[in-house]
Amino acid sequence: MRNAHYNSMRRYKPAAGSVPPLTRKGEATRKRILEAAISEIGNNGYHAASVSSITNQAGVGQGTFYLYFKSKDDLLTELVTKLTSELRSLLTLASESAASRLAAERNSLKAFWEYVHQNKALYQLFMECQFINPELHQKCYMEFASHWTQGLDQAAHQGEVIAGNNEIRAWAIMGMHHMLAMRFSLWNAEMPSDELVDEALVLLRDGMAARSANA
Repeated sequence: MRNAHYNSMRRYKPAAGSVPPLTRKGEATRKRILEAAISEIGNNGYHAASVSSITNQAGVGQGTFYLYFKSKDDLLTELVTKLTSELRSLLTLASESAASRLAAERNSLKAFWEYVHQNKALYQLFMECQFINPELHQKCYMEFASHWTQGLDQAAHQGEVIAGNNEIRAWAIMGMHHMLAMRFSLWNAEMPSDELVDEALVLLRDGMAARSANA
């Protein structure tokens, strides 16, 4: 798999309805506001962060903020859209480069953990979104689950995984990604090891049932 190091400001396009800056200077200003917002909201919480604290960190006036975003809520939508867009691209790349569905799951898990570790403040913001804009938060998860289910359906059709309820499997795998990322990416100073990724894959591959001596 291609190196999963993923800078939070790369390969991102503004959300639909957001007007991209028309000049290189405007684009750079908008990027500074987004970076400042990730830091302020991700580290201090959505309600504690104000437009003034974001613009102070970005080194721009409050009036400049409103050239790019209608409100702080509009900014939150932009940042959540950014995270989900980046993760979709990253996980799609991880899956497409794999030789099998299980290999795709391993690649995706590793890439997801690394992304969360490298973008902790942005992921904290995404988790907080469930209390501020639950509709947006649920929409993001539903889209991820739909894509995951389709991948598992295809793998089952090709005989790479056993037949079953792939929607349930998709949500369970997503839950594994999220909770393990919290424990080993968000709360840790070090990057999750390959051994941890392999242990999680064993659970996906073999389940938890004890194997008999003749199995």
